[in-house]
Amino acid sequence: MTTLVATLPIARTAILAEPAIESCSCRFALTGHGETYNEQAFHHFLAIEHKRSEASTRPFMLLLVELEKHGGLPVLVGHDDAARLFAALAESLRDTDVLGWYREQRIAGALLTDLGEAPQAIAPVITERVRMVLREHLAENLAPLVHVRLYEFPVRAKATHHAPELTAEFA
Repeated sequence: MTTLVATLPIARTAILAEPAIESCSCRFALTGHGETYNEQAFHHFLAIEHKRSEASTRPFMLLLVELEKHGGLPVLVGHDDAARLFAALAESLRDTDVLGWYREQRIAGALLTDLGEAPQAIAPVITERVRMVLREHLAENLAPLVHVRLYEFPVRAKATHHAPELTAEFA
């Protein structure tokens, strides 16, 4: 028996007016954000990408976007602001990048894969593009609170440093 599956292209677009943000029936994706995943699903994809990267020795990057008040206090991201945040990420990144909550309502994330041989060379371009589009989409009072961090994996071995290498950070 042969089963045929029809696939339709899915465009990542977010509606900015009155977004309805709730879990879909699978409880992994969030409706109202385009193709955006909740924290559990995002960490699942992150673990898969870690394994794939280790096996293939090809690097990937983890982009984190957090809103912080002065003094490093995190700002909870409300539904409307989350829709704008993920719309900006979808606009500034590729359709193949995975978007979701790294920490629910606090830190948005994106998995950037298939970066070629020198991902460090494109890191400043990626972070600047994300920052620029975030400034366009987010409310004026939130734009100064945005911190964009980009980490490269697998972690390069360093004698005294075991944390992910911070490729770029722009506040």
